[in-house]
Amino acid sequence: MDGRKHILLVDDDEHVLFVLQATLRRLSAPLEISTARDGLEAYRLLEDGAFDLLVTDVRLPGIDGVSLTRAARSIAPAMPVVWITAHGCAAIRADALLLGVHRCVEKPVEMDEFRQIVRQALAAPRESQSL
Repeated sequence: MDGRKHILLVDDDEHVLFVLQATLRRLSAPLEISTARDGLEAYRLLEDGAFDLLVTDVRLPGIDGVSLTRAARSIAPAMPVVWITAHGCAAIRADALLLGVHRCVEKPVEMDEFRQIVRQALAAPRESQSL
């Protein structure tokens, strides 16, 4: 293993994916970033490879971010998950707590805050996830 952290970014908006990916490339950590534009594509990527972090929009075509997180938990129970939503985190707080989501971030995402959340998620001991 080369020490790279592998992150899966999932959003149906290509512009959002581009911005998040570019933002993460500014981190000093060695990263491999994969992207998916819907939940089904993301699920297939999760089945095929090991990821250190899942960052997903909550509202996605096909499989939504909540269902994707449930599926991801069956594949990689300890993988940190960050949700991004334009519809408010309060409405999905119960699901986030139940599924052990590391953080829920509301759009528009502030890039410095996003990088900090990703750093924390990648560094956090797997059993001490926090919303």
